[in-house]
Amino acid sequence: MSDSSFMMSRVRVAMIIHGALMMGVMAFGGMMAMVARAPGRSPGMVMNPPYLAELLAWGACSLGIVAAVVLRRVRVGLEGMDEARRVFQWFNKIVISAAIMEGGALLACVLTLLTGDLTLLGAPLMVVVAMGLLFPTPERCRDWIR
Repeated sequence: MSDSSFMMSRVRVAMIIHGALMMGVMAFGGMMAMVARAPGRSPGMVMNPPYLAELLAWGACSLGIVAAVVLRRVRVGLEGMDEARRVFQWFNKIVISAAIMEGGALLACVLTLLTGDLTLLGAPLMVVVAMGLLFPTPERCRDWIR
């Protein structure tokens, strides 16, 4: 297999994984919105202090995005590596950074379920937008490995 076809196969897999993680956040967030608005549901638990849920949700999502962006930009130790190893390293960074972002978004979804506060779903929405902006493409892979 040539280096170019290896790179394209890794990019395709990264796109699938990244897209699946985005869809997971959107699906889980949608389910939480429906459950939180269900008729007859109690308002949910009250966190003490009252802003704790907002702090956790928005903080986790924001830190996840920042960590993902920083992780994707780190290019330490690439000197002397062949292209296949660089592609593999890029692939790992893409998958790990997407999982970090998804973790914060899922925490915000769970907090929505616990508190019944639909405004907390803005944080996972922010993560989905960030994941869309950071979506892996062949051009981004080529730029990173060179």
